[in-house]
Amino acid sequence: MPLLHLVFLLSSCGTQIAPQIPVWSDGISLDKRSQLQRIFVTSDLHDLIVLTAPGAPADDRLVPVRGSLHNDIIPFVSVDVSAQSGGASGVHFSYEYTVANSAGAHDAISEIEIAMPPFAPGTQAVYLVGGLPSRVWLGSVASALVASQRELGETAPGRNVFWVAEVIDGIMPGKSKSGFRAESSLMPGFTTIALGGDSYQPPEAMDEQSMVQADALKLDNYTRVTTLTFGPTFLPGSDPTEVLKNYRLGLKKLAQCSGVPHSVAFVSEMGRLLDEPGIAIRLSAGLGEMKNKPITPIETELLHCLEIVASAFQNRAGGRN
Repeated sequence: MPLLHLVFLLSSCGTQIAPQIPVWSDGISLDKRSQLQRIFVTSDLHDLIVLTAPGAPADDRLVPVRGSLHNDIIPFVSVDVSAQSGGASGVHFSYEYTVANSAGAHDAISEIEIAMPPFAPGTQAVYLVGGLPSRVWLGSVASALVASQRELGETAPGRNVFWVAEVIDGIMPGKSKSGFRAESSLMPGFTTIALGGDSYQPPEAMDEQSMVQADALKLDNYTRVTTLTFGPTFLPGSDPTEVLKNYRLGLKKLAQCSGVPHSVAFVSEMGRLLDEPGIAIRLSAGLGEMKNKPITPIETELLHCLEIVASAFQNRAGGRN
């Protein structure tokens, strides 16, 4: 039986979408003649209940089979963004991620996906151990447009930069790993990172009716946890209006996010700065006044990414794209 194609629904920012799969309860009828619904999700969204046909044709009761969606993870993500001259090809950006899984989680993280725009010129992904490439995690850029900007509410699909554990090297609860690096010509913006565990395995006894419902109900929405980070998002010559729109939207999302530690005061002040008329021209000066104010890692990352953006704005204004 082929595996179901899986993407993401759960958010560490606490913005879960209401389950479209019915929630399981012990009071649900198991009568195979009257029970047309065969797929259910547990109230915590961590397990799937599949009602399968009874073993004997004369048996009138369906059999509930439980399977883990392997989404009980609590991720924390940080990123170090650096820019360097790429010679004739212009500025080149390096994004190196550290991914942690809280001790309160119950599943290991074995897949990491970062949403990018549909265009991804020259983007590559590697996993580094001691500064050297390793195939313990396979890094790549998706060829298909399947990425979802779940955290920012954008519906246009893009590509994923992704890493998949090739051996038993998942990020266990209470552990972290560094060295997930993406190289790109795209400068940073707020983006969605999705993290998941092992693939859901449908029960062998899953009948045709259950398989049809599983496909129609999009089981693929239940196997990733998403959160905010920064990643390859804009060409250096991008319109400042579109770039700042991304940062304003990301700040609003961050302000509502309980899963990413941040200072309300810093986020509010940065939001006011980006809302000032004509800020694209004065962004570098405004950021200079914020230099000593970040408290949490994502605030430091935000300030640094905006400094990269401000430099690109200056280069564009000076005709140096």
